[in-house]
Amino acid sequence: MIYPAISIWAPWAEYIAAGLKTIETRRHQRFACLVGKRIAIHQALRIDTGADAAIKYLIVAGRGAAGRECAMASYQNPGAVLCTAYVFGARWLDKSNSQAALCDCSSGDRYGLFLQDIQRLRAPFFCKGRQGIFNVEIPDEKLS
Repeated sequence: MIYPAISIWAPWAEYIAAGLKTIETRRHQRFACLVGKRIAIHQALRIDTGADAAIKYLIVAGRGAAGRECAMASYQNPGAVLCTAYVFGARWLDKSNSQAALCDCSSGDRYGLFLQDIQRLRAPFFCKGRQGIFNVEIPDEKLS
């Protein structure tokens, strides 16, 4: 099946695949067209060295250990599609969204994709990522 996909730096993609991050953020609203669609989450080759900030949100939620496991797991699958998720909404974010986004959203300059029904693939599916939205075909045997 073919899905629209977005690339997300590690470990953020792994946080989504684990269900720990349910709002994907950007500083633009170009992904608003994904609302109402099931998308593929591709883990980019790039690692966000500032992602340690997410741990404080995970600790507050009692999920610190799970967050550390995700951060370590993200090194195992660079360049892989990890999961699919349904985008049920999108809008500019505020402080109340920080916990679900695992980052500070209080400045009002972050746009969020609200994700639900996150389904991890049976096995990561490796493909070349791209900026923006791209299509990826995921073999049926990889889907949950």
